[in-house]
Formats: sequence, C-alpha cells, structure tokens
Amino acid sequence: MENDEFVKLMNDDDNYEIVKYVVENGYDPSWNNSYAVLRAAAHNSVKILKYLLTLDTIDTKALNSQNIFTAPVMYGYIETVKILLADKRFDPTISKNVIMYSADLSDKKDKMTKLLLKDSLKVTVLMIVTITSIFTVKM
Repeated sequence: MENDEFVKLMNDDDNYEIVKYVVENGYDPSWNNSYAVLRAAAHNSVKILKYLLTLDTIDTKALNSQNIFTAPVMYGYIETVKILLADKRFDPTISKNVIMYSADLSDKKDKMTKLLLKDSLKVTVLMIVTITSIFTVKM
C-alpha cells in the first residue's frame, strides 16, 4: 500500500479494520513523522487513533512538534482531545497559545477550555493568562 493511500484511511473510523489489517501485515505507520496519527486526530477517527497509539513505532516527539492538539481542539472533538490528554507522551503546553486560540475558534469552546484546564495544573498555570484574555469560562 502506498503511503498516501494509507494516510487517507485515517479520515474515517469505518476504515479501522483495514488500517489494523494493513499494519499487522507489515505497513509501518510511522511514515512521515507518524503523520497518520495526526490525520486520525484531525478527522476525529477515535478508534483508529487509539489503535495507532498502541504501536511502538509511533513518533510522539514529532507529533508534539506538529502540535497534534490543534485540529481536534479547533473542531471540538472532545473524545479525541481526551485521548491525547490521557496519553502522557503528548504535551499540550508546547504550543499553548495555538491550542487556546484553537479552542476559542471551536463551536464547543467552553467545554473544550474546561477540558484543557481540568487536565493538569501544568496546563492550567501555563494557559490561564491566555484564557482570561480571550474569554471567561464559568467553572
């Protein structure tokens, strides 16, 4: 399977069985700095994302530098963001201003901001200044 074809499978969770089959039969999803994971997160493909995150070949450092949180936060993908926050290999504080700007653009900005703030004290301390300047959230 070509790399671009594999990455397109990330657009829809209905492709989960195909993704799993292809990986189990030798395809390495770490191609292009594990872009498939970024794509699964950006398209809210929760089942595929969870599966890919179980694989040892995924380069989470590269994904952090690409700011894996931006699209799911902006589009209000609560479940995807919860998965990423629960995986301690990802650091939502790397690009805190981008993440909070993305949350402000979301149609679920209050829920998303609460989720980001609830995650940890580290995130709260680094983001509180940005949040208060963007909008007020009732906690």
